[in-house]
Amino acid sequence: MVSLDNDSFAKVSRSGKKRVATSRRTVLKTAGAGVLGATGLSATGGATSVSASSDYDVEIKERPDPDAESIEVEIVVPSDGDPVDIRAFHWDGTDLTDESVTVQPGETTTETVELTDSLKPGDFLDVGLFEQGVVDPDKALNMDFTEVDATYVEFDVSPSAGDNSVEFLATVSEDHWDEYEGAIEARVVDAAGEEVSAEAVEVYRVGGGTIDLTDPLAEEDEITAVIQEAADEYDDEKELVSEPATVAGNLEFEITERPDVGSEFVEVAVDVPATHDHGVDVRAFGLDESDLTADVLTIDPGDHGKFELDLTDELEIGDILQIGVFQEGDEDLDQALQFMPTSVDETHATFTPQPSDGDDMALVHATVSNKHLDEHDGVEVYFVDEADDELTEEPILLEAPFDDALVELTRELTEGEEIILAVQPRAGEYNPGETLVTDSVTVADDVGPTASFTFSPESPDVETEVTFDASASGPPEQIEHYQWDFTNDGNPDAPGLKESYTFTDPGDHEVTLVIMDKEGNPLDMTSETVNVREGCFIATAACGTPDHEQVETLRAFRDSTLKGNAIGELFVRLYYATSPPVADWIAQSSRRRSIVRSTVVRPAARVASVLGFDGSDA
Repeated sequence: MVSLDNDSFAKVSRSGKKRVATSRRTVLKTAGAGVLGATGLSATGGATSVSASSDYDVEIKERPDPDAESIEVEIVVPSDGDPVDIRAFHWDGTDLTDESVTVQPGETTTETVELTDSLKPGDFLDVGLFEQGVVDPDKALNMDFTEVDATYVEFDVSPSAGDNSVEFLATVSEDHWDEYEGAIEARVVDAAGEEVSAEAVEVYRVGGGTIDLTDPLAEEDEITAVIQEAADEYDDEKELVSEPATVAGNLEFEITERPDVGSEFVEVAVDVPATHDHGVDVRAFGLDESDLTADVLTIDPGDHGKFELDLTDELEIGDILQIGVFQEGDEDLDQALQFMPTSVDETHATFTPQPSDGDDMALVHATVSNKHLDEHDGVEVYFVDEADDELTEEPILLEAPFDDALVELTRELTEGEEIILAVQPRAGEYNPGETLVTDSVTVADDVGPTASFTFSPESPDVETEVTFDASASGPPEQIEHYQWDFTNDGNPDAPGLKESYTFTDPGDHEVTLVIMDKEGNPLDMTSETVNVREGCFIATAACGTPDHEQVETLRAFRDSTLKGNAIGELFVRLYYATSPPVADWIAQSSRRRSIVRSTVVRPAARVASVLGFDGSDA
């Protein structure tokens, strides 16, 4: 038996932390070290420009000052090239170009690009050369990167009660970098100016990290991230810049009781600490992730209590809901700060779909009332035929209030025969006199909808986005919903016809697809094994695909050179041991990916290419 939604449907809590600002969210960092500093940034702090076409060149001459409304760049366009436009972008891809500047073939010139907004400390900027009319930053012929010339620090994630560490990002001005010869660090202090960081974290021109704390944070604590000249301890006289924050309390949320059949609402208890910057929205979703919220329930900071969340329709027997808490304004279930499933408080079982001739497996949907769970030492589901002979090696034990399960039968079913699904108290064998509910069905003569999917690439690297496509399932007119399980834990991970997933560990991974009807009842299920290879973690995370030309070049260099000698093999082993969490961290932010592409991947790929590795054999 494969259980789809059993123990995994216990309360699931996602991080309730809020990003500080979407416009200056994050920059490349590792726990305790700024990777970018280790790669050797240019004297200006900007990265060496790297191009898709090496004949086109763009270079930012110096880091812009705070409040700058333009940026100066040096441009080279080959005589046999085409006219190019110069455009500037914020790290998140926002076009900051007030008016593009066009440079003609054969020109070597210094140009000033006017910006739509003045720059602020902590801002990052990409300036690129583009074919005329192109405005996509990923299609640049060449691009250079820089950050505002200011010493700056912010908490990357709002600190919350119970945290044992804080995340920060920082930049260091050229003046401070030169004055202190790069000996600059980050620390955390409390409201009294006493240090609460376990140890300082070295800071580079641009980077960030995680600062471990001496004690867990408490709600309403006032703490400050500090950038200072390196010293044995915190010294306010050595402080260069700081950023205070108030520690937020933890959001509390629960479903107070399971709803009854016919209910038009679900009762929830929510407590939003007064220290939160924003309120939260509470929404209801079906098992297929359809929005069932009639009126969004908004809870403001400082409010707490029991609330009724109104639904779009009356609940029916067998219904399963997912209730999510979101930052105010969010509505995608994947953005939930917390979510919790529940089901209608009624014992119920049914085949989904109707079994067909030749089936040797059956999909079932079952819920158990709180009353029956309390009264009995476990509840079981049996499959029997007309002669009361059991059709499974063992029954399904329902320890949770609801379950969708794929059950292997002891024989193939025959068209026209009647089979029975029976729920009874736990006994170890079928007892027709003890059943709580039953569902009988006649085996159909036709084959119902079939689940099938493909995926690409077929042998992906670790940290590579894999695309899954259920278009081969059919007939499509009978399928309303798709449910993917990428982690083989019984949890639904994604709901679409086509979905993407990134595996973080090499090896074989079983992926399961369930197709459902319009009520969310399972129709069929299938599984495929994805073999995930070890990969160029950081390069793939930065470029977004293992098929990127620069990733292929680095992979060829790894396989042909590094793996051919003892020192190279040692380097590769160390890389695979340490880089996956860094790559995962990079992949979460377009800002991080942009920085790493500019400062790590492109220069490394260029060196490998010069050595003759073009990725054609990767």
